[in-house]
Amino acid sequence: AAEAELVSPVSQRTNESACEASAHSCTAGTSCTSNAFTTLFGLARSAAARSTSPAPSHNSRSAPAAPELASMERDRIIGKKRPSEHRQAVAGVHKRGETEVKPATRVGQYKGHMLVVSAGALHCSACKCNIQNIKSTIDAHVATAKHKANVEKVQERTGSERDLHSELMSYYMDHPDERGSSVAPEVSVYRVLVVQAFLAAGIPLSKVDELRGLLERYGHPLTAAANLRQLVPRVEAREIENVMQDVEGQYLSLAFDGTTRLGEAVNVVGRFCSLTKLSIM
Repeated sequence: AAEAELVSPVSQRTNESACEASAHSCTAGTSCTSNAFTTLFGLARSAAARSTSPAPSHNSRSAPAAPELASMERDRIIGKKRPSEHRQAVAGVHKRGETEVKPATRVGQYKGHMLVVSAGALHCSACKCNIQNIKSTIDAHVATAKHKANVEKVQERTGSERDLHSELMSYYMDHPDERGSSVAPEVSVYRVLVVQAFLAAGIPLSKVDELRGLLERYGHPLTAAANLRQLVPRVEAREIENVMQDVEGQYLSLAFDGTTRLGEAVNVVGRFCSLTKLSIM
């Protein structure tokens, strides 16, 4: 049937060519037309049969079987990751449990390292972080350079605040009528530190009124900016004293200049000089 379908169009074209070549002498007449209709009817029937027949499926042919694994591959077992709750190196959890030693006992064992107990946990106030109550972990923390540097900063700041506390107490004892003499020494120290920080950062003291709510969050009350301005002479005196201690016994080179009007603008530049002797050839 397939050969007939392939031959029929060829035969049709051949007959059509023959008819065209001998159109002037053709005497077939009606019989030739009938043969043409018969051929076209056969072609239409074949096309209809092809359209109704089911299309060949791509899955009709079976897929090739997978190659058989070698013996070493069959015996190989691929390891799977264990659940996180059964693993030791879980993020944020030490593989070892904390000891039964109380945090307060650890504070006594590591005196001078700024360890305290906060909310039942061991806390390093110098580094501002919690530490697991494990001796090896504590030893590793206190041995770091960062912890040692933080402890030195805290001790230096504590010593400076202690000196300021004594200085303010002595000053207000000598000046009982001055405003602020009735304030607690801890509050006075905090206010002086706030004024000192604002002046060092170049922030006007008038901004204290806007930041007062934030600065009073840790329990130290402040006062209005107009009252804090009275502490500026105390901060200035401390700064001059610190500068005098730094330059005492040192060789200095000072260069200064100012405007023609007194106190309008003065620029002073200082530089430490070494004791190296210069030889002139």
